[in-house]
Amino acid sequence: MRGLPAFIDRVVRLFLGYTRESIDLFKSVVVSDSPATIYSDPVRPLFAPFVLYLYIDSTGVGTQYVTITWQYWDERSGRWYDLNEGIWATLSFEDVDTITGLAVCYHGEFSGKSARLKAVCTNGSKLLYFTVSAYIDFVAVETEQ
Repeated sequence: MRGLPAFIDRVVRLFLGYTRESIDLFKSVVVSDSPATIYSDPVRPLFAPFVLYLYIDSTGVGTQYVTITWQYWDERSGRWYDLNEGIWATLSFEDVDTITGLAVCYHGEFSGKSARLKAVCTNGSKLLYFTVSAYIDFVAVETEQ
C-alpha cells in the first residue's frame, strides 16, 4: 500500500475560529415590489465552512414574504443556480415573523467556487417591504509549510 505523498502529509488544517473580516452581502437593503429581487456581490469561498448572519425587518403587515436563497455560479453554462436543498429549499419568512426584527444565523459549507445570496419579496409594495442585512464569516484554515 502506498503512503500519502509528502506534500499532502504536510498539510494541517487547524480551526482558528471565525475570521475577523466579515464580508457584507446585504447592508440594510430594501426588497419590495421594486425591486422584488436583490442579489449580493459574489463571494469566492473556496469550499470553506461559513456562518451566515441574517437580520430581516419588515414594514407593514400584509401577506408579504421574503425568501433567501444561495446561488452558485456555473462557469460551464454561464448561469447562476439556486441551491435547493436543506434549509435553502424553504428559507422564507412572513412579515409577521420579522415585524420586530428577526436575527438568525446559519452554519454551512460551500461546495462551489462562486456564490451569492438572493432575496426575493413576494406580495411587497411601497408600504409593505423588508429590510435585509446579511454578512458572512468564513472559518479560517491554516496550512503548515
